[in-house]
Amino acid sequence: MTAHGRDSGVPTDPSERRFDPAGHGRRAAQWTGEVFIILMTVFFLVAVAALMREARARPPAADIELVRDPEEQPPLIILDEASGYSFATGTHDLSPAFRRALDEKIVPAIAHEADACRCDVLEVFGHTDGQPYRGVPGARRGSLDTLPDRFAAGDLRGLTAGSNVELGYLRAAAVADYLAGLGADGGLARIRFLHFHSTGSMVLPSGKRASGRDQLPDAARRRIELRLSRSTDQHVVELRTNTPRVTRARPDD
Repeated sequence: MTAHGRDSGVPTDPSERRFDPAGHGRRAAQWTGEVFIILMTVFFLVAVAALMREARARPPAADIELVRDPEEQPPLIILDEASGYSFATGTHDLSPAFRRALDEKIVPAIAHEADACRCDVLEVFGHTDGQPYRGVPGARRGSLDTLPDRFAAGDLRGLTAGSNVELGYLRAAAVADYLAGLGADGGLARIRFLHFHSTGSMVLPSGKRASGRDQLPDAARRRIELRLSRSTDQHVVELRTNTPRVTRARPDD
């Protein structure tokens, strides 16, 4: 090798090439990164394949039983006129669409929630909006004192309301009567007690008390609410409230 070659620091003989630690480290890091990417890809593909096998082995969603804590409060089912659950104006006559919805959607939903929460009581609440009730032209007002016997006979025809409270009561009774007519074979085998109530225009959809000044038409306020509960819970409440305690609020509270 010439002195020029040695002095320049550039070896001309392959046997004299020097080891480059920095270059070797870069190549090792690159190789390690490539191996890591390959391994991660393999793990990902294996995981995807396992999930696909599990999905194929899983039964259809309709066959999956949703597990709910039996102590959980069942949901409130709201059927408002804004969603298509309507009555003929001023009456408690169920529309054909309302009846179909009860058969196809509402009864299965009630049955599912009743089974999930072990409920045997169904309460139906009738609500109206704040419009003053004017009745139905040509209709003769009848006494609602006969409602218990008429409900037991399954015949609510001819009954007319004289106020929003009575209208809400008749509408709740009409829904309860329809559900009672379905019987256990209609999907409500777990329900043992069926009650109906009315709040008239007193309660807003939010649960707050309505103002008497709000007398505008409101389809969301004209609604039926279905509430599920357990008769055992009601008995406990009755026993605890045999001696009611009333706390009166002072005007400055």
